[in-house]
Amino acid sequence: MKPTSLYISLWLVFVTTTLSLGQTFSVSPGAAIPDFDCLDQSLTVSGLNQTMNATFGLEEVCVDISHTRVGHLSLTLITPLGKRVLLVDQRGGVGDNFTNTCFDGDPISTPIADGTAPFTGSFLPEEPLGRINDSSEGADGNWVLEVCDNIFGTSGTLNSFSLTFGNNPAQVPASPNDECSSAIAVTVNANYLCQMTTSGTIIGATASSPSENCNFPGGATFDDDVWFSFVPSTADQEIVVTNIAGTTTDLIYQVMSGSCGALTQVACHNDPDAGFEVNNLTAGNTYYLRIATLTTATDQDVTFDLCIKEAIPDPPPNDDCNGATLINLSGTSCSFISGTLAGATASGVADNCPEDGGFNDDVWFRFNATESSHEVVLENIAGSSNVLDYQVLKGPCGNLTEVLCHFDDVPGSSSSFILNNLENATYYIRIASFLVSPQNTTFDICVKSSGAPPSNDECAGAIQITPSAGVCTTSQEATLLGATMSGDPQSCPFTGVAPFDDDVWFFFNATETSHQIDITNITGSSDDLIYEIFSGSCVSLTSIRCHDDPDAEIILKDLIVSNPYFIRVASFPTTGQTTTFSICVKSAPTPPANDECTGATSLTIVDTSCNGTSATLAGATPSSQAENCQIQSFFNDIWFSFTANQPTHVIEFSNIVDRPADLFGQISSGTCGGINEVDCFSIPFAQNNTSYTATGLQPGTAYLLRIASYDVDPLSTTFDICVRSLVPPCTLVVTNTNNAGPGSLRNAIECSEPGDTIRFDAAVNGQTITIDTPKIVVAHDLVLEADFSDHITLSNSDISHTNVLICIQGNLIINGLRMAGLSPETMILKIEEGGSLELFDSEIEQATVDR
Repeated sequence: MKPTSLYISLWLVFVTTTLSLGQTFSVSPGAAIPDFDCLDQSLTVSGLNQTMNATFGLEEVCVDISHTRVGHLSLTLITPLGKRVLLVDQRGGVGDNFTNTCFDGDPISTPIADGTAPFTGSFLPEEPLGRINDSSEGADGNWVLEVCDNIFGTSGTLNSFSLTFGNNPAQVPASPNDECSSAIAVTVNANYLCQMTTSGTIIGATASSPSENCNFPGGATFDDDVWFSFVPSTADQEIVVTNIAGTTTDLIYQVMSGSCGALTQVACHNDPDAGFEVNNLTAGNTYYLRIATLTTATDQDVTFDLCIKEAIPDPPPNDDCNGATLINLSGTSCSFISGTLAGATASGVADNCPEDGGFNDDVWFRFNATESSHEVVLENIAGSSNVLDYQVLKGPCGNLTEVLCHFDDVPGSSSSFILNNLENATYYIRIASFLVSPQNTTFDICVKSSGAPPSNDECAGAIQITPSAGVCTTSQEATLLGATMSGDPQSCPFTGVAPFDDDVWFFFNATETSHQIDITNITGSSDDLIYEIFSGSCVSLTSIRCHDDPDAEIILKDLIVSNPYFIRVASFPTTGQTTTFSICVKSAPTPPANDECTGATSLTIVDTSCNGTSATLAGATPSSQAENCQIQSFFNDIWFSFTANQPTHVIEFSNIVDRPADLFGQISSGTCGGINEVDCFSIPFAQNNTSYTATGLQPGTAYLLRIASYDVDPLSTTFDICVRSLVPPCTLVVTNTNNAGPGSLRNAIECSEPGDTIRFDAAVNGQTITIDTPKIVVAHDLVLEADFSDHITLSNSDISHTNVLICIQGNLIINGLRMAGLSPETMILKIEEGGSLELFDSEIEQATVDR
């Protein structure tokens, strides 16, 4: 939102005597530019009595502005009839001043966007100055320079403002694509979405010579046209023009084939809002698009964005259930038929699939089941999306029952899933893209016999795994292909729909009290697996562990040597997966030295820079100490200790590798025999470097730090940890009178960047800010901004000190401060070579400025 305008009406006219040399009108108001507000400076032009056009008009606008951060400013010239031309829009960053800065239409002038502050000399404005010289108004009248400060924090002064008129008026530069030969090439989107757009403008456009027979209403012609070229990838393309803004939003279009010297009209259009299709194009050929305004008036100020993309075709024949394409079964081999989502629409059939994109561009297939189990196979998935959703249903199209949902969580060119427990009936397969429609995905699909279930489909057929000592020496290869649901009860409280509906079984006889289960090489239609471990026998199973992270190894503790333990593995999302994997059982790793509180690793507190202590959760076991963190149980905690030396310390974690950086911790006082919980904290998921700030600590008190992982078995998680003192936060506002530390003047200067302005909080009004050794170094350009009426004083703290207290190496501007030392010899401001000191509304007493 533009700040409220502040209007100042001052004018002063200087007139030269020769019109051909130009006449300059100027004003030197010395007007304040308010902070986060606008100044409207008027300038009256009289006595010219001429219309501004191509032979006489405005040649140049010049300004002189003092401002400490010109990147806050926008300057707009407003003609007597209200036409606006943007001269500059927040350029120059933290630089200062427009010193005798002029804006013109000379092509050799530097665009203001490419200039640097402080600005001096001639520049091309943000918008062409020549737009004013369009024969629509005279030069005489009240002109306004609008100067807006768009960001809070600085103010300045408009020193002068002038307008020069003459026989060399600024012109609107010709549009770069004003002719067919300079047409801008537009990249055609390879789908139905406008992911790539090209910006265009009709500013400066003129009429081109190629003829046209569009016969637009009102006799509109291409008298201010611009040109684009494109190469279609398909026969049907859609041209979409958006963000049309300016003097008119009503545009006309012409598409032509051929070459610029011999063009043939293909299509005309004059409704920009809906876009339009161009059909029967030849893929790979070059076509030209001509855009102009519908109005017969030239010199229009119009901008727009252009997108060319594939046109959405009519829906395919199998867009709804009633048109489902029949798939003929082909034994154990595939006989594919082709399918496409191009043009597909939503069917409106409900679904309860937990992961899908809404089936808003679905197509339908059907098959007649001949066995209790069939496999659905898709190959050659290609196009704008290769992530597909599937729903299998049974019954007539008007009364369907959902049988299965399937989602390809791993994008690829192929997909497959198994359907079990089928009846001798007709089944429907509904396929859609996971992404927002429309998509142009194509694929080949077949339904075939899935073969017999694997031998370990039930607990009674569980495959025996012999535990390895140390590392895995042997692994059992396994598959879920054809697996069905077992009748055994399920005790795992997995989030979402995750039954063991396609499980396979393994067992091992424990050779130690702790074992580790490794599941690796997971490939196929899903890599998201779930696990349940049992003790007992197949006729009397007792669930002892559930797990749903396939990447993490599983550690089992408190086992009974020689007893059998059963492992049940299934896919998480749905039945009918083709997943394969390797599984082995081996010795569990040795716990780390700081696995228990009594072996806590001592951490030495550092001041600022951390060189962390290495740690690992590999082999960590739960500890007996109590906790009320309610974040996660400490299944695999390790321990550290430190002694606080201030009320706040930062605990830094870095180089978290191998497992997701998903840790949590507990900080406690007391002893291992009786801890007193102080706080709990979590380390955000997937951050490699992060920290936790512990507050309310008692200096001199020893604290225990307990770290674990959200995952039950993060066997190889490693990280570096350190405890450091709190670094004073950076702020450019002085909030206290201290010599150092948070909120001090010293801290603000140390935190500042070149060109920054440091301000003073009301809390230091009427106070004396003490400066003590070591000296404060001002290493770059800086502004200390206060209000002298607030009576803020800078002084030294000890009369015995004779050191330089402020060393100025850059340009230091002090505004509104009083410097009063205890003696001139003890309050020394040293200006080094290359440095400078500027004082505004400030006083120096009992202090020395040493050059």
